[in-house]
Amino acid sequence: MKSPTPIHTLLRTIALSSIFTGTFGYYYDTTYVNRIDTTKKNAGPLTTTFTPPPSCSIPRTTAVYGRPDLIQGCGGPYGDECCPEGWRYNMYFSPGVCPVGYKTCTLPTTTQRDETTVICCPSGFDCNGQDYCGKTYNSAQTITYTDPTLSVVTTVGAITATGIQIRFKASESSIVPIVTDSLILPRDHSMSKKTKIGIGLGVPAAVVLLAFLAFFVMRRIRRSKENGGDSSESMPSLGQDEPPPAYERGSKR
Repeated sequence: MKSPTPIHTLLRTIALSSIFTGTFGYYYDTTYVNRIDTTKKNAGPLTTTFTPPPSCSIPRTTAVYGRPDLIQGCGGPYGDECCPEGWRYNMYFSPGVCPVGYKTCTLPTTTQRDETTVICCPSGFDCNGQDYCGKTYNSAQTITYTDPTLSVVTTVGAITATGIQIRFKASESSIVPIVTDSLILPRDHSMSKKTKIGIGLGVPAAVVLLAFLAFFVMRRIRRSKENGGDSSESMPSLGQDEPPPAYERGSKR
């Protein structure tokens, strides 16, 4: 397995910084998402579910440009045993299925209309919309990193994990049985037979309903006008009333 290049290490640092600023899981760098959508190479299919050893779920300490960092899962000091065979930082599996104990994060990539791009993250981690997954701690963790040239003790508030990218088309969903609420399949723009039948029945019904409502409203308006006219004719005109006759003494009533 190839070691992380400086650019991948830098991107991990950016991902870690986004955790501390509270944006992890909600931040999508469109430029970078588009780049990983076009620069990664196809490593071939991964249709057999990979099961990492239990030790791969234990956080380990590494250094990013001299800065201690906690990581988990594939990549870094874990070695090949925590990664599916053939995995590389600059590659993806297509079609592919996430390893056991991983969840899926669907990326809003440029090819999303034709092919679903998914980042597999360890359970309990969130996807940051790029190539890395992250998880925050409720309280700061003290870690110690030591190598022949460096010995550092510090505290961290989060842990990162390298995501495993897989892709597949809607027609391949039966080949890679991924069942998860976070997975978004490419939208099928063709109209199904049931949808066409529903539209065929719904539109005439809506027209009939609107016609009935219009008739009812017009009828109420017409009745209101007629009632208003009758009442005006039945009411006496105050200006045309004659005064009562003068009172005469001794006249009979």
